[in-house]
Amino acid sequence: MTAGLPLLTAAGGCRMYELRNDVPGRTMYVTLRGAMRAEEMRRFTAELEAACDVYGGRPHLCLADMKGLTVMDPEAAQLLRESIAYTRRRGVVLCAHVVDSTLARLQTLRIGIEASGPDATIDCGSVEEAERVLAHTRRQLEKEP
Repeated sequence: MTAGLPLLTAAGGCRMYELRNDVPGRTMYVTLRGAMRAEEMRRFTAELEAACDVYGGRPHLCLADMKGLTVMDPEAAQLLRESIAYTRRRGVVLCAHVVDSTLARLQTLRIGIEASGPDATIDCGSVEEAERVLAHTRRQLEKEP
């Protein structure tokens, strides 16, 4: 699993994703940037699903910072849709999206809704707002047995 790696490849090129898993905080932190193609999306979704599996089906959260993400090609979008459905079946109860492009916002919102319905995704204006929304939900999860 990618834990806090910079968004750079070994060749110095731009890395399109970062994944950090805060297990005690029950939160997966995702950063997606640029024009993710199917090959990069496959690597990302494999890491995302492995991070989700750590929770063993227990409820947890996701913060997806997608500022700078451009519209995905259909194959990459399908891979993301399948991975979102996987994570929702295995415990993600809420994903807070932060997106700065209207087209990318519409695409990622549609993908999330198609994968799991409208109740598990919330669109936030900033990472700080997303953190506040997730903190509220996290407190609710802590009250559950």
